[in-house]
Amino acid sequence: MSYKKKPPLHLYLSINRSRCTIWASLIIIQLLQDKWDVHMHFKRSFKASRLIFTIRAAPNIKKYCY
Repeated sequence: MSYKKKPPLHLYLSINRSRCTIWASLIIIQLLQDKWDVHMHFKRSFKASRLIFTIRAAPNIKKYCY
């Protein structure tokens, strides 16, 4: 993946808690290869939990998922 511009990029994933670490790790590794920082927020819904990845300057990546 290569990004020429720097707009906010939101990746919406329907996941459960057990897969959080797996998905986050894969995406973080992919993004870090392009020197992007990842900022993650959890948003709960009635049907499923969604992990929202927002590419921003985040000092500590791991604390948002673990």
